[in-house]
Amino acid sequence: MSHRFPWRPFLLGLTLGFLPAIPLHAQEHEDATLRGVVFVDQHEGWAVGDEGTIWHTLDGGEVWERQPADTKLTLSGITMRDRHLGWVAARKSSPFLKGSQGEVYWTRDGGKTWSKVAKQYFSGIQSVLFFDKRLGCIVGETTEQHPCGVFVTDDAGKNWNAVLGGQWPGWKASWFRDASFGVLGGIHGSFAVLRDGQLIPAPCDWSPNSTVHDIAEANGTIWAVGDRCQIFSSSDEGVTWARAETPIPREVRESWNLHSVSAVGDHVWIAGRPGSLVLHSPNKGRTWEILPTGSPMPLEDLCFVDESHGWAVGAMGTILATKDGGKQWTAQREGGSRAAVLWINRQGRDIPLSVAARLGAEEGYRQVAFELTVPERSLGSPGGLAASRRVNDALRQVGGTVAEHSNRFPLDPSRVNDPPNALIAEWNRLHEGKAGEEIERELILALRLWRPEIVITDDIVPGTHNPMASALVALGVRRCFRRAADPRVFPEQLAFLQLRPHQAKRLFAHVPSLEAPQAEGGEPAKGKTIVIDRLASKELGARLGKSYLEAANEAMPTLWPEFHSTEREARFGLLASDGERSVGRVTLMGSLQLQPGTEARRDVAPVAEEAIATDGSQETMREVVAAVQRLKIGNQSDATLAHLGTMTRDLPPSRAGSVLHETGMRYLRSGRWDLATQTFQYLVERFPEHPLALQASRWLMAYWTSIEAQRQAEDPTLLGTARAKYTRNESTGKTTTVGSSGVQLLHERGRTQRANIQAVAYGQHLQGSSRHLWSDPQIQLCLAAAHRKIGQLETREGHFRVILDADPASRWKDVINMERWLFDQARRCPRPTGRSVHAPKRPYLDGQLDDECWRHTKELVLGCEDEMTGEIFRTTVRFCHDDEFFYLGAIAGQPAARPGMEATPRRGHDANIAHSDRIEFLVDLDRDYSTWYRLSVNHEGQVRDECWGQPSWNPRWFVATASGQGYWSLETAIPITELTHDTGLTHQWWAFNVQRIVPGQKILAVSQPASAEGRSDGFTLMKFIQRDRRPDPVQQAN
Repeated sequence: MSHRFPWRPFLLGLTLGFLPAIPLHAQEHEDATLRGVVFVDQHEGWAVGDEGTIWHTLDGGEVWERQPADTKLTLSGITMRDRHLGWVAARKSSPFLKGSQGEVYWTRDGGKTWSKVAKQYFSGIQSVLFFDKRLGCIVGETTEQHPCGVFVTDDAGKNWNAVLGGQWPGWKASWFRDASFGVLGGIHGSFAVLRDGQLIPAPCDWSPNSTVHDIAEANGTIWAVGDRCQIFSSSDEGVTWARAETPIPREVRESWNLHSVSAVGDHVWIAGRPGSLVLHSPNKGRTWEILPTGSPMPLEDLCFVDESHGWAVGAMGTILATKDGGKQWTAQREGGSRAAVLWINRQGRDIPLSVAARLGAEEGYRQVAFELTVPERSLGSPGGLAASRRVNDALRQVGGTVAEHSNRFPLDPSRVNDPPNALIAEWNRLHEGKAGEEIERELILALRLWRPEIVITDDIVPGTHNPMASALVALGVRRCFRRAADPRVFPEQLAFLQLRPHQAKRLFAHVPSLEAPQAEGGEPAKGKTIVIDRLASKELGARLGKSYLEAANEAMPTLWPEFHSTEREARFGLLASDGERSVGRVTLMGSLQLQPGTEARRDVAPVAEEAIATDGSQETMREVVAAVQRLKIGNQSDATLAHLGTMTRDLPPSRAGSVLHETGMRYLRSGRWDLATQTFQYLVERFPEHPLALQASRWLMAYWTSIEAQRQAEDPTLLGTARAKYTRNESTGKTTTVGSSGVQLLHERGRTQRANIQAVAYGQHLQGSSRHLWSDPQIQLCLAAAHRKIGQLETREGHFRVILDADPASRWKDVINMERWLFDQARRCPRPTGRSVHAPKRPYLDGQLDDECWRHTKELVLGCEDEMTGEIFRTTVRFCHDDEFFYLGAIAGQPAARPGMEATPRRGHDANIAHSDRIEFLVDLDRDYSTWYRLSVNHEGQVRDECWGQPSWNPRWFVATASGQGYWSLETAIPITELTHDTGLTHQWWAFNVQRIVPGQKILAVSQPASAEGRSDGFTLMKFIQRDRRPDPVQQAN
């Protein structure tokens, strides 16, 4: 294939600095959430938080001054040995990865200067503690590279050693007596005790789906506090725990999440969300009193230096102080007291970041995001704590204020399209049959706490881009929009938590399609009742100095760690307002009287003409963006793409890089993988230090390893069709084989060899640029596949060791041992394998599986985490192949459709089958465990196909379905040439899984774990064999 695009082969010597995501403003916002506070006496103290914020006081907080910090990371904890020596814990969500990164800073001059302690890579750090000037520990989030999340040092932090103790979801709370003993708590109610260098699980009757937020100790009693007003104490060093009895009503306990505890002598103080109250016990918890603070802002940390003097810090830069043990509190500083915009979504990743950049970074409106649900599996897996913080980090990058989430409504990602009654039924199990009431309680509390001017939620109409669960959340928000102003609704929030009724001005739905949402009452909105507000993401922000799309693209790797498509124009529909609906067009913030420098809006600087652009004008940028949008996607687009370098020549590197990235994504969405590849390579080569260049580099490494991805980049004019064709008899609804035509496809092994060498080069590039990114297990497996395919088996084994050395119990352990087994039969294969037998005769595609070819196949039964579900929905699959087709047959018990249902005659590609019973075939031909095909068929015979998550792949394949009493079945014929050039499948090994997704049920799969998104760590192996022949040695599988 000829290339007219001016790119050169990737150079191993190319350097790429791994730049952390940088907030869009040089200005450090006054409303950064404060995460930690420490005082060395009644006068001198420090408070730390988001954006690298460090506040310092010498007079007990009468005056707070900002200290310089050479970082923009979130500072989550601080410890001071004295007035001069101290350490700060820092974290950020890792761009392009599902984990996080941590750093430790220290000062020897009371905070006048701070410097990084170590060059090691850590997961995000929650807290730091030093027992003397040299001996200390850090505790925090976990990743696959750091599954335990605890490190110790004996040289003042220059070197750190990981503590052993298995896999944990992440630590939010910790207290240490010394380096050999401590107590830790985290998400999903996880508790552990550190004894002599080992983490040991500690039993505690903590409620599931809730977080342990803080731990403190005084006079031999250890206190732990967390969500839903849970308070536990232990007097035997964490061996046993007792729940504290408090005078707090049940309905208040469900709403009040406790974030911090401080103890001095027999006194204990506890605060959280909302921060309007502090719980105090003067006698080790025998009695409690409720003390008002006067501020509803959530409080994140408490510090008492004696029984009288204490401080509390929290959201929007709030600092409160007391001099009488908490009876009276004074606000010493606050950067804001309410939100202008409240985003309420099923998941915060649905927030259009370009809009948030315009409202926040450009116009200064304070924005808060609230996620009602949390992915169920993230609660107990490594990286779960880090996952919950990604929205906050991304929102801050685009000028938002804070993001929070509820743990009370966990949701398995595979069930987001379940019917509403099934979702409510699942949550009813957690809330004593009152899930609907508890959802309203949570939503109304958020509205009363943040008191927004406008609320933006998901679309209330489910669709392809708006799952049923999102629509359910939106319906709940619409119901609560007015009820939050009614004092009769949840009156305990007013009387006990001291919140106020609140009526927001407008409620909008983020509409992913052109369809208008429904107005109040459930009727379709018409005429004056509804308007659509469109915000063009490619407009330039004068204060930002870049387009809103550029700002969103820079934050996208934080919000979506996987390679994700860039945003398109955002549309919003007005669902409700506080009064008469306006005639004509209504915009999000139009006509609202929120002046800069007020409680809900920052003090934004006036726009100067020269601030629009320093290098290149706004007009130039608009012209370039318009030119990119005019690029044609057909075969003649190469010539236009060849001029892309000229088109971006006059733009600053930050803008030019974003334009190239957006262009590459546009080609990718349109199915032109060849042009996307060239564009990303040009981005990496021309702008290696652009934040998006690292994302492009990782994509290119996976692309050059992947048979599946490179198959999409072939010149369409060179692709033939399978020699055999199937045709459908419309009168019978059955499919038969006819004829033989087509062209011979050549498989250039030399080109495959060069591609894998190219992938290895990108791997070396990533290793030199960001070892933290390079050590990600999926990157290691990808590189292992590349080395295997070029015959470097020892190097392949080195990549396996990188994964297992970091975590001997890694979730990829079985995958690694399967790969080792293929080259060493003396080992034991950790998972059952499948096989595809060469068929002497093609099947007659009618969905019945009664042809001769199926009689010699191996039946695989799909398993399930829930054994009863596996029995009720028993599903079996079989495979076979010939020289031109790969065949899959399946029989699924308990069909969702009626017996005798006819298959749908017109199927097409990429049907919306998310709400239906379906079987999915996931296959990774080269076993890189990063890219794979997904072919899905539902019980009606409708299909959907993707390559590496891109629906632009539209192979020509054949499907027949049938149904009977208590089952439905399918037969598929997939032309091998739609998958790979190599039609000689015998003795090949593919990685694969087959999973069945039944709405409202756990996923059934040949191999677990499995998920609706697809999990390659759950793949197993399939071998292609010749019938009636003894298989060749498995060592040939490479």
